[in-house]
Amino acid sequence: FYFGTYCGLDGKNSKNESCTKKGYVDQIYYWQQTINKTTTNTFDIKGKFKTGSLEHQIMVGTDWTYEQREPRLANATKDGSIYGYVNPITGEREYSRGSGPLVMKQHNYNEGTTYGVFIQDLIGLNDQLKLMLGVRYDYF
Repeated sequence: FYFGTYCGLDGKNSKNESCTKKGYVDQIYYWQQTINKTTTNTFDIKGKFKTGSLEHQIMVGTDWTYEQREPRLANATKDGSIYGYVNPITGEREYSRGSGPLVMKQHNYNEGTTYGVFIQDLIGLNDQLKLMLGVRYDYF
């Protein structure tokens, strides 16, 4: 939900306007339907080698992600708002979605592509002690 206004026991809210449910907070609800499509590819190569007494475990890689997001938002039905009431003392709730179909207020479309490359080296100094070094670059 979003938005909430307390209805005082005198039947007035903080703006001194009449309200219907004394002692409750009125709430307006938002409904969202989202279509998401995400494609991700990751590729990495690993290798091991030694330089003197140090053992190296190298990994070089890249990743790519493409995402499409299409949210549709509604906060009302054909005959009015989707609403609810909650008692802040007892937690009692009452709500109504109204009747009729939801009225879409907003329909967005977003897409994005991200790229990343990295290299890391796990250096074995001895059997108990290892040091990890790495660099990563992301573009989005």
